[in-house]
Amino acid sequence: MSTSAVGIIFAVEEATEGGYVARALGHDIYTEADTMDALRAAVRDAVRCHFNEDDRLKAIRLHLVRKERLARQRRAREAELAQRRGAARATLERIWAVPVLDERSPDEIIGYDEYVPS
Repeated sequence: MSTSAVGIIFAVEEATEGGYVARALGHDIYTEADTMDALRAAVRDAVRCHFNEDDRLKAIRLHLVRKERLARQRRAREAELAQRRGAARATLERIWAVPVLDERSPDEIIGYDEYVPS
C-alpha cells in the first residue's frame, strides 16, 4: 500500500523550549512551529516538499502526543498514602494511650448475666 493511498501521520509533541514539534511516522519529515496553526501550515509545506506532485496524499493526520511521567504520579500517591497511614497510626496511639481504669471485662461491668429486660 503506497503512502498516497493511506496518507501520512505526524506525531506532534510540545517542545521543551515552547511551541510544537511534528515528526512523520515512517518518513524523514520533521518540522516545528510556535503555534498549532503555524505547525499545520509547516506540516503541509514539508509534505509538499517531500513528495512529488504525482503522489497526492489522501490525508495528513496530526496526533498530539502528551508525555506524562507516571512514576511521579505514583510517588505522589504513595506519599499521600504514607501520610494517611501516619495519621491513622497517631490516632490509634492516642486511643491506646488512654489508661484502663477498670480491669474487668465489659460483661462483668454491665453484668449481662444478671440483666433481664423489663
